[in-house]
Amino acid sequence: HRSMFSAMDSKTATFRSLIAGPRQYRIPPFQRSYSWEKAERETLWLDILNQYERLVPLWTLTDAEREERLATIATHYLGTIVLAGPTALGVPKSDVIDGQQRLTTLLLALCALRDVRVRQIRSAGASSQDLSDDLDLARRRVNNQFLLNADADGDERLRLVPLAQDRKAFIACLNHDGVSPLNATTLGLGDDDSPKALQAYQFFNTELRRQQVNPGQNPQLARFAHLYPLNLDIVQEVIASRLTLIMIETKNLDDVNAIFESLNATGRPLTQLDLLRNYIFMLLGGRADSVLRDHWAPMQRDHLRPAEIEQLIWCD
Repeated sequence: HRSMFSAMDSKTATFRSLIAGPRQYRIPPFQRSYSWEKAERETLWLDILNQYERLVPLWTLTDAEREERLATIATHYLGTIVLAGPTALGVPKSDVIDGQQRLTTLLLALCALRDVRVRQIRSAGASSQDLSDDLDLARRRVNNQFLLNADADGDERLRLVPLAQDRKAFIACLNHDGVSPLNATTLGLGDDDSPKALQAYQFFNTELRRQQVNPGQNPQLARFAHLYPLNLDIVQEVIASRLTLIMIETKNLDDVNAIFESLNATGRPLTQLDLLRNYIFMLLGGRADSVLRDHWAPMQRDHLRPAEIEQLIWCD
């Protein structure tokens, strides 16, 4: 794939620089839905804690001293993100060809961090007016830095637009007040709605609220037990500035499927059906969303198993 990659722009980026707005990332219809399970979430969390542990001793230094020391500490390489775009009109929009799982998960972790901070502020017992101001400021800081395009309108406010089946849970996490119950029942998730984004949010919410580690119950966290309870400012710094990616951008959509197939070899394995779907929906262009909603999703949900869909396509 050397000739394919030589025509692209690539650079190393922190998550903060990747997500800095105004910018919108869209998951195209040929992608599969958000799919990370507990094992992937735990691996990312341990990577975050590993960086957190390195930063803790620096938090008593002055800002200048801290910046100097941070420059000597290696960041954690999170992987590659491949983007098609951006568009030139309105909020710049890019399709995420590879990297959806990491991008979505980190945004959900930041939603959880924002909401845990809100709970902490509420527990501090400030006066009602001070409390309201502090809560509003805490939410706006995270939302405007990472989650929303504050000056945009409508759907352009979203930094990430997931697939339809992930959207209800993702936007509920994005808009959560940090206090009211947030689960599949209160959201009213239907048969077409995936709960995976909600599960990721709940995982990070639980971990960020953890006060101590029981090595018997959580052996994977035993080596980090001395760090608890966590400083949310340090966690946010880790997510924003200590996780780096190789960002590749291309405006040539002819190579998108080849890029997707090549780079996903390092993630959750692609099935033959994934590759067939990618190719079909790339060819559909602007019709892809309606075909996915009206034909492909019902066929996959109600009628045929993946192997039967593959056989149907090859027979046709």
